[in-house]
Amino acid sequence: TDQGQHSCNTDTICHNTVGSFECVQPCVENGGNSQCTENSETTCSKDGDGFACLCATGKIGETECSDINECDLNIDACEQNCHNSDGSYVCTCNSGYLIANNSECAGWFIF
Repeated sequence: TDQGQHSCNTDTICHNTVGSFECVQPCVENGGNSQCTENSETTCSKDGDGFACLCATGKIGETECSDINECDLNIDACEQNCHNSDGSYVCTCNSGYLIANNSECAGWFIF
């Protein structure tokens, strides 16, 4: 395939994710009802020109959703330390620093 192009099975849709892609199952949105109901972790959501069964933010999967480890993938915004959590992550700072803006670390001094 060409650079930037991915191949999914003919019965799935290619969905872009941060730094990668996943093949997701198509669905039909019909007044709040969808074909994704057999898997309560996915919802039928607008994806490009159609609809696809997608996991919640911070999760990935085709039929079952699993956590994305933002820390291991280096897609977190943490200045010093990243700790993965289910569907998200938390930033912390090294000793002698205080957390600022949920991701930055500011030094502090004792006089």
